[in-house]
Amino acid sequence: MKKYRIIAGEGIVGQIEGYATTLRGARRMATIARCGGDRWARIEENLEGQENSLGQELTGWKRIEGRGEGK
Repeated sequence: MKKYRIIAGEGIVGQIEGYATTLRGARRMATIARCGGDRWARIEENLEGQENSLGQELTGWKRIEGRGEGK
């Protein structure tokens, strides 16, 4: 199961705002965190347990690019 985290903030400072299990839920949380344009927000996907094309296990978080991603 994929896991997403939402990071939001003002200026260059941000913090983790929450987690979601679906991309749709993560996008909804990011929209709320943006406060109508006063803040930025981004979504990252947890790569834990996934493999690349060479069969190597991935770790860490990958930023999800999408519409209205902010800074």
